[in-house]
Amino acid sequence: HSVIQILSVSEDTYNFLYTNLGIPDHKLTRIINAIESIFKPSIDKEKRIHWMPRKNPDHVQAIMLSLQKSKLRNIEGWQGKPLKGLSHSEVAKSMNNARIFLSFGHPEGFGLPIAEAMASGCWVIGYAGGGGRELFRFGASELIEFGDWYRYLNSIQIALNNFANQPRETELSLQRQSLAIRSLYSFSEERRTIKIAWDRIAKAFMNLDIPQ
Repeated sequence: HSVIQILSVSEDTYNFLYTNLGIPDHKLTRIINAIESIFKPSIDKEKRIHWMPRKNPDHVQAIMLSLQKSKLRNIEGWQGKPLKGLSHSEVAKSMNNARIFLSFGHPEGFGLPIAEAMASGCWVIGYAGGGGRELFRFGASELIEFGDWYRYLNSIQIALNNFANQPRETELSLQRQSLAIRSLYSFSEERRTIKIAWDRIAKAFMNLDIPQ
């Protein structure tokens, strides 16, 4: 009984610990990562695409080059800008005003930038990095397997088409996704899961057979 309790930050880490390492469920607690309330959709969003360039920069460069070379439909009026050299609040403001976020994070323990972009009302395209996979289930995103640059570009085209041809339905999907993320990954859920973890740790200590 040397291991009392292990905390995981995503479904991905929980499944790895449970399935691959054989750690029993009663010794595992899933902690919810809270998304700060500063990440929420602005009323007047712009035709803007954001990404964080620090992870897998060669992949970022490949997709940016593809965007320059390809002739995507409905891309007129859109602007792309990397999120770098910004404060946390400036990142939130930029995300809140944007419509598309490109994820290049791989691997990821949880995928916080993905969750923050979804909470901000962005259509998210890109890598889950393992830990972010659970976030790509709310209808306004496209999960890309690592290195699948063809599908990456094609998914950007689909998103542009959705914004151009089905703006109201697309906006509704983004609103639902934002509400789901902000509800499921709230500070109340974070506190609840942390309490569960500490209760289990305390109970395990009480049940320890400590030699006299």
